[in-house]
Amino acid sequence: MAYRDDKAETRQHIAKFSVDEWISFRKRLEEIECRTDVIQRDKKILKEIILNMKSTAHLAYLARHDEKYSWLKSNRNKPMSVRRIQQILCEYFPEFHIQTTHATTKTIEYKKTRTEQLRLRTEIIDNSKCWRCGATNNLEIHHIFPVSLGGTNDKRNMMILCKDCHKLQTDYFRELLKDKMEVAK
Repeated sequence: MAYRDDKAETRQHIAKFSVDEWISFRKRLEEIECRTDVIQRDKKILKEIILNMKSTAHLAYLARHDEKYSWLKSNRNKPMSVRRIQQILCEYFPEFHIQTTHATTKTIEYKKTRTEQLRLRTEIIDNSKCWRCGATNNLEIHHIFPVSLGGTNDKRNMMILCKDCHKLQTDYFRELLKDKMEVAK
């Protein structure tokens, strides 16, 4: 059975399969080439992937950047996307169907936390004033214990400060942290 390696940094999906699988894929590819109902472009795509071991992402890249692959265009004369090339591959070789998502769960979690932050920000800042000087404009939320160091977006960890006081408070915390780090060394 074929499988794909998903390398997050390149987003390329490279097919790896055994010799027996490759022989069966090649036979099936020869059958597909004899069929008249298959578009010539699709035959070329399958040949590039199965015989030349090119990834779908690499083919999409070549469609955009290499004149030799000008045949790799969609119906609107635009370069084909990775997703469309994967659809064509999976249509004729269902073994290659892998559920892939471009947004990782980390990105989705970040979007949730960011949305939550924005909601809390508007909820907290409305009708508030700076905790230190009492100003009512240019208000910002200050995390008492920074999120980057494990703090939460809980209301108990937040205070409303104007822009100037927020800068002073952040600078003070950085100096304090710097001193603690030097003592620890």
